[in-house]
Amino acid sequence: MPILLLLGEAVRERRRDWRVTAGFCGVLGSSLAVAVACFSLAWPLLWEPLPFPNARRVAAVRSTAKGVPGGLSWGDADDLRERAPSVEKLAIYSPRTWGVQTERQGHVEVLLSAMTTGEFFEVLGVSPALGDPMTRAHDAIGAQSEAWLANAAAARLFGHPEASLHRTLWINGAPYSVAGVLPAGFRFPMAQGTPDMIIPLSRAEYCCARGAGAQQAIALLRDSGRFDAELRVASNTLARDFPATNAGLRFVPVALREYLFGPRILALRWILAGALCLTIIAAANGSGIWMARWLRVRRDMAIRLSLGASAPRLAAVRATEGAIAGFAAGAVGLAIASAILRVAQAVPFLRDRLEAFAVWRPVSLESAAIPGALMVGVGVGLIAALLPHIAVMGRLAREGTCEGMSTHPAARRVRLVLTAVQLTATAILGWTAITIGENVHTLLTARRGFETEETLIAGIGLPEARYDTDEKMIGFHAAAIAQLQAVPGVTAAAGGVNVPQGNMRTRFLRDGQTLERDRQPMARIGVVSPELLPLLRISLRRGRGFTSDDRWSAPRAALVNEAFVRGYLADSEDPLREGLRLSFYNGFAMKPYTRFQIVGIIADTRNDGLLVDPQPQILIPAAQIAMEGFFYYVKTARPAASVQTELREAIWRVDPAIERVTFSPLNDYVEQGLAERRALSAFGLLVLLVAAVIVAAGLFASLSASLLESTRELAIRAALGATPARLAVESLRWALVAVGLAGVVTAVAVPFVASSVPLEKAILRPTPASVTLCLLTMGVVTGAAALRPAWRAASVSPADALRAQ
Repeated sequence: MPILLLLGEAVRERRRDWRVTAGFCGVLGSSLAVAVACFSLAWPLLWEPLPFPNARRVAAVRSTAKGVPGGLSWGDADDLRERAPSVEKLAIYSPRTWGVQTERQGHVEVLLSAMTTGEFFEVLGVSPALGDPMTRAHDAIGAQSEAWLANAAAARLFGHPEASLHRTLWINGAPYSVAGVLPAGFRFPMAQGTPDMIIPLSRAEYCCARGAGAQQAIALLRDSGRFDAELRVASNTLARDFPATNAGLRFVPVALREYLFGPRILALRWILAGALCLTIIAAANGSGIWMARWLRVRRDMAIRLSLGASAPRLAAVRATEGAIAGFAAGAVGLAIASAILRVAQAVPFLRDRLEAFAVWRPVSLESAAIPGALMVGVGVGLIAALLPHIAVMGRLAREGTCEGMSTHPAARRVRLVLTAVQLTATAILGWTAITIGENVHTLLTARRGFETEETLIAGIGLPEARYDTDEKMIGFHAAAIAQLQAVPGVTAAAGGVNVPQGNMRTRFLRDGQTLERDRQPMARIGVVSPELLPLLRISLRRGRGFTSDDRWSAPRAALVNEAFVRGYLADSEDPLREGLRLSFYNGFAMKPYTRFQIVGIIADTRNDGLLVDPQPQILIPAAQIAMEGFFYYVKTARPAASVQTELREAIWRVDPAIERVTFSPLNDYVEQGLAERRALSAFGLLVLLVAAVIVAAGLFASLSASLLESTRELAIRAALGATPARLAVESLRWALVAVGLAGVVTAVAVPFVASSVPLEKAILRPTPASVTLCLLTMGVVTGAAALRPAWRAASVSPADALRAQ
């Protein structure tokens, strides 16, 4: 019964003081909503156990050469398996898209595949749900004739997973038997997504060179503590034994979670940091709103104590009030967070960005966030409710009175520190959001050197079993481009590889050079049809571009960009008289170190991503090298969806048994490397808007409520002849001290936070504009709140002010 009476009294008190209750719940609840939504987004990737039985014992392995990260080659993977005793099993894999047919002459469906060595599933501890496992026996030459399908892919191709076992698939024209079907929940994130199919990595094509390779590696460890040291020893040993390929190459372990999710991990950490900062702002604002009742608490406690109420009972009532309000704030936050996540799933723009983080299951309200939000709310409510009580009781114990409590130095210091915390957290959060927005906007609007407007792109893979000569492959691509040019509404069509951006590279030698392989310079390599550079508006600086005469039977020609000339031909009298021998080849007629004559120089473009300065680049004609994997570019004012069928049928007119291509905007393809920064920027701007609402509703309310306590003093000064200007100065003085203190803390904190961010291109480096904008915002908001008491004091008589108190 005493507990029920206590609860009843606390509820009645909260109802009488409903404005403070509503302000506290609204400010704290809205912040907790954002924090809970962010936590629900981050939990599965940051803290939820990886869904692989051996996940705790698995690490990825990466190579580095001169600070540039890379993959592993098959030869080095075999060496590490033997030279690192901590390695129990090691597998390498490489994602790639393949054209797949369920009937020999049927249409082709493009599937993302992971080509892996035999221990891939054993490293993860995963067994197929149906069929047989992959083993090291599948690494042998000639054993690459079986495939393992993802559960959803097997159902899509054959109607039911069980119906797929031992059925034949034609992968790029070659027959494969379906040996197994993976569990329904199996997901293994790769750069392009989770693979639909696993096939053995071809030893004949990928084994067993050493040196930096393109394959990715994961290892099952016996002892993770010794693995790093063993990799260092193995790196030094291999560099000594094989200097031509391994000199300067180092192998480093990477945590599996970090390796799988890459930039998403950093983005999520910043998302959580922003949510925490927002929660601190809201907690300080909510506490400020509550502590603005300082005078009322003093008067109420004095009356109750004089009537015989016990101090413990008063403390219990205050604590219960704070717990009830805090619990309500937490419940409000959970309800809003649930609504935010549901809305985000329904809005296409937000849903597309959420899918980058929803790897194993859709993003939803995390059950672990429910007690956390309630505990934070109750904790803030208890602190905010009990601090005034503790201060009043301390004053009574020391001096026997609580007179002058509103102007007591301790009360002012508490309010000053609380306000400074609010302003500092708001400034740092605002600066972060503004700077992220500025940086991403700069990246998106920076000069690229090429145009993507009204241009669509589609990738295709030709089955090498049917297109087994240079003439066949080159002829197909030329015929497909001609058919695309004839589609109504298409103004230009072209083809190429690794243009306008890509990461393919080639070693090369200038005429007369003889260098060991590890000392040979490298450059970006691209393949283009004659129409592609004009389509992309890439300028020709000197010489000529490619023409229809640059065919496979003609002398080899090449274009280089200005960065290549600056980096490698600065000593040349005339770059157009230089010849290059390239290690890049296609496995057919063109062999390693075929000579190409430089015939033209093109302008620099951002050819390695929008975040990277132009890199040295070599372009060769599409008609002089047979490419199984190829891209088509189409310029048309028609939307991608409206022209898909016609473009697809144009390619099928050349070969009806070729894969189903899908055209998408080239701009989206070019900017896909900014997906994480787009998500981070979108979140930062969203947090900025939420913070603005909280600042307007919380900071202004708490500052105004706190400063209004000085209304009586200001009203008396007005009665004694103080002018409104003088009153404004008196009111602003306190606010300026708070802003100054927050400004000093912010000026120290911003560079510290910025220096701890390892994102390239200084995505979070402070700019004078962003810091100034944040400080001005703080000053305007605080000044407006501080002027309110002066305005009120000028219009209220001293008698009315005293009676109001």
